[in-house]
Amino acid sequence: MTALLLTALGCSPDEDRVRPSYDRCAPGASCGLGTRCAAVPLRLVPGDAAVSLCTAGCLEDRECPGFDARCLRAPASDAGAQCYRGCTTSLDCRDGTACHGLRRGVERLTVCVPDNGQLRCGSDPDCAPFDEACVIRDAGAPGRDASGVCQSPDGG
Repeated sequence: MTALLLTALGCSPDEDRVRPSYDRCAPGASCGLGTRCAAVPLRLVPGDAAVSLCTAGCLEDRECPGFDARCLRAPASDAGAQCYRGCTTSLDCRDGTACHGLRRGVERLTVCVPDNGQLRCGSDPDCAPFDEACVIRDAGAPGRDASGVCQSPDGG
């Protein structure tokens, strides 16, 4: 019945879907819970392509909508601080995002960031700005470069 009513009004049931807060989105998407679709600098997506989440600008955690959301500013970024969904593991995150650790002062936080797979690295500094270690799997194998993946100390 709802689909019939929407079709009669010229809409399909999938049009103008409101995306949940901290979900990945495309520019112009409608976002819920006081968030808007915006490019975020904290991400594990190769290349320079902008990646967007339903997020909000903030100055402190309490300004972020939703349960356990965190206000973070990416180091060396001109962008202001933005809200990210807090997490314990990647199972707490929305599709296309994963749980990663960051430092905010002396505090270690874990938040959901856009993710297209594991971040490749050659040493720990390659994992910045994330508070993760570079785990080398093929070190010393003949004919192979030492390469690894960034991984949280808790294995997340």
